[in-house]
Parts: sequence; C-alpha cells; structure tokens
Amino acid sequence: MNKNHRKKRHSKCSKSRSQSVTSERFDNDSNCGQNELSTSTFYIKTSKVMGRYMVASRDLTAGSIILTELPLAVGPCNGSKVQCLGCYQTLDETYLYTKCNCGWPVCSTTCPGIGHAFGHTEEECAVLKDSRSSQTFDYKDFDNFKENYNAIAPLRCLLLKAMDSKKYEKILSMENHNEIRRNIPELWNLNQTTVVDKIRKDWGLVEFSEDEIHSVCVEPEPNHEDEIHSVCGILEVNCFEVGHNISIRGLYPSAFLGILEVNCFEVGHNISIRGLYPSAFLMSHDCVPNTNHSDEENNFKLTVRASTDIHTNQPITLSYAYTLQGTLRRREHLLENKFFECRCKRCSDPAELGTYTSALICPKCNIGLVLSLNPLDNDSSWSCNNKYQRIDLPEMQHWFSSIIKSIR
Repeated sequence: MNKNHRKKRHSKCSKSRSQSVTSERFDNDSNCGQNELSTSTFYIKTSKVMGRYMVASRDLTAGSIILTELPLAVGPCNGSKVQCLGCYQTLDETYLYTKCNCGWPVCSTTCPGIGHAFGHTEEECAVLKDSRSSQTFDYKDFDNFKENYNAIAPLRCLLLKAMDSKKYEKILSMENHNEIRRNIPELWNLNQTTVVDKIRKDWGLVEFSEDEIHSVCVEPEPNHEDEIHSVCGILEVNCFEVGHNISIRGLYPSAFLGILEVNCFEVGHNISIRGLYPSAFLMSHDCVPNTNHSDEENNFKLTVRASTDIHTNQPITLSYAYTLQGTLRRREHLLENKFFECRCKRCSDPAELGTYTSALICPKCNIGLVLSLNPLDNDSSWSCNNKYQRIDLPEMQHWFSSIIKSIR
C-alpha cells in the first residue's frame, strides 16, 4: 500500500476522528446496566469519549489474572500468505500440501485443525464446497491466490449467524466505526473488493444478508452488504492477532493449537491469524498499558494479567500500538488502524515519561536531544534542548526515514 496515499487519507478524515476521541479523561462516566459484563475483577463503564471500557472492580496486584476466555472466532489476518485453513501453517508452491473437499489447500488430510471449532469446520467446508470459491484458484500463482484469505475471518463470523446466534450477536455489539471507515475510500473499497464482492459475487454466497443467511432465492438489496462491512470493521477495530506460541514443526502436539490482535499483533513462526474475544475487546488503550496477555497453543484461550498494581475503578488497559515505537509512529498507527488520536500521558509528553523514545541526538551539535515542541500536533516543529534550535517537521521526517532505512 502506498504510504503517501495513506497519509492523504488521514488529512481527509482527521477531523471526524479527532471529534470521536478528543481526550483520555474518564471523569463523569457512568456504570453500564446490570446486564452488562461484570466479574470479580472488572466491570464496564461508559463515556462519550471512550464508549464502553473496562475498569477494575477491586484492587488488582501485579501478576494477577484479570480474565481468561476462549475466542468467538478465529481466522487469517488481512494480507496473510496462503495458509492451511486448519492449522494456519503458511503454504507455498513448493509445500507438499493437499486439497480439502472444498478445494482449498490444507497442510494434509490428517491436519488436526480440520473439523475443529477454531480451524476449518465442517460447516465452513460445506459452504466453500457449494460455492464457486475454489473454481478460479490458480495454485501456481500464490501471490494472487492469497487475496482470498482476507474474506475467511469475516465469513467465519457470518457463519455464526446460523451456527451460534448468541456469539454472532456478541460480535455485532462491538464497535465497527462504519461512519468513519465509509469516509476512507481506500479502506472501504479494499473491503468491498476483497471481502464483500469476494463472498457475494466471486464465491456466489449471496445468502449473507441482513434478512436470512440461507436464502438464495432473491438477490439481496445493495444495503445488505453493510452487514459484511460491519463485520470487517469489527475485526479491524477489535481483533487480537495471536499465535506467538505456535511452532512451525509439530503444530499440534496433542490437539488443535489456537490463535487470535487489538484490537489487532503481527506474529512470527509463519503464523498470521486474528480473532475476536467476548470481553477482552473492552480494554481501553494506553501507550503505557497496565496489562499483558498471552494465548494458549491448544485452544486460543486468552489470559490477561495485570502488569502493574491496578487500583479499584482504574481503567484496565492494553496498548493497541507497538510500545517501543516513538509517539509519531504510534499515533499514526492508532489513527490509521484504530481511528482515534491518542492523547495519553505518554503521547502528551515530549520526553515520553522519561523514556525519550522519540528523541534524536541533534545532528547539528551532537550534544542535545531533539524533541517535539508539541507531540499532540503531528505538524509540530522540533527543537534541540541544548541550543534550542528549531527544526521543521520535514527535516525531522527525513532523519527518521534515514534511520529506519539504515537499520533494516
């Protein structure tokens, strides 16, 4: 994706995004109703700024478990390579893969992920077999073939509409940011072509509409496509990329190994998958999060632990961005992928709470540190704290780009 195009996209929609999240204040928030999720470790509050978010219901000590839960749905990440739908191992033209009954490639006919709830289910296999999904596959050109995997995770969510309506309702209760995403033509059109049109036109699965999941008698109205767009948005905003514990060899020591990112994390080991969890998505963002999380190999079970002491009524947070990146990069990622401008304490501080993650040694005096004068303004100038010489943003961006290129 052209990076310049992505930046242009921000300039068109930054106002609406800024209005949706203007600060990180939590005062004057209200508790959700009794029917909302509540446990011995957390409960849910709401605010105009944050929407629904998780807070501690009691004092939590560092290392204590806050929640443990299985995913609602698991599937390949956007842009993933060709992979086995059962165990998610990456496949290529040289791999001795085989074809499942539906025509899609799998690592082997004995893959433990075939028929597994978080792998290639019998229902999914039947739907893909009855569709036209595999008829156009070119198994000699995996670069073009891999685009089909963008639609698998949304399809699995849609299948829950008939298979497990409660799970599907839970997924639909998550934020999709359609009002923002619709005004980002590059993103909306990408989902339209690689997911919506892929499912409904290329694969012929016109039954996925708001009215009835198994009716194929009448061509649905165009606005029924919004349901699939909503699922795409829900995955983009709320999913976790998991699978850090999976090894390339012996993917299934005893049972199917699981996997699923915030709200979306790139994973190693040739595994690239994501998933949605019933309550973990309610953790709010902070660039200095007070939790860490891990997922289990055999069933994608997510465990969230306190990484610091968390006091009663304090928000329970995780980072939707890479914490080792500087403020400019983190805020760019959050605006581009999570649709809000972060104004947390770390982002507001030019020194990033004493970490100086964004600081550069001044190339002019070789003594001072170059820091942003206003880190919450992406167009702000920077200044050396030794000679207080102001440096314009374009020059800083050039330095950042040079540094990144030199270490790659």
